[in-house]
Amino acid sequence: MKIAFPLISRNEMAIDFSRSKFVGIYDDEELTLEIISLLENDQKFDFSSFFQSLLKRNLSCVVSPFFTFMSLRVFRENNLETLKSEGVDVDENIALLKQNSLKPFVSFDAFKASGCSSSCISCETTCKM
Repeated sequence: MKIAFPLISRNEMAIDFSRSKFVGIYDDEELTLEIISLLENDQKFDFSSFFQSLLKRNLSCVVSPFFTFMSLRVFRENNLETLKSEGVDVDENIALLKQNSLKPFVSFDAFKASGCSSSCISCETTCKM
């Protein structure tokens, strides 16, 4: 199983994918964490199609402290489990994931906090999801 995390450093999670500098892909079979840079000069996948690039990595789950409504919708439409992290420590959240201690992210929390509507076209924020 492969799990994605939004990261601001190797050990610290970003608040959500729209604010991440890196994406960590943890493989629970190989016990490895691949770090993918989202910085403009160091991209390993097409940032213009961020979600499609992530989905091509055969993910089964995404873990984040927060999800925007639109990112939550895209992940769930693609049958990815969305889990709420406990804090921002990557290793701690991997341990909690292995113990099945992370809880599903509640859709209403994303909608209430983000103010996102049903499509990015109608959005007035700068999240660019």
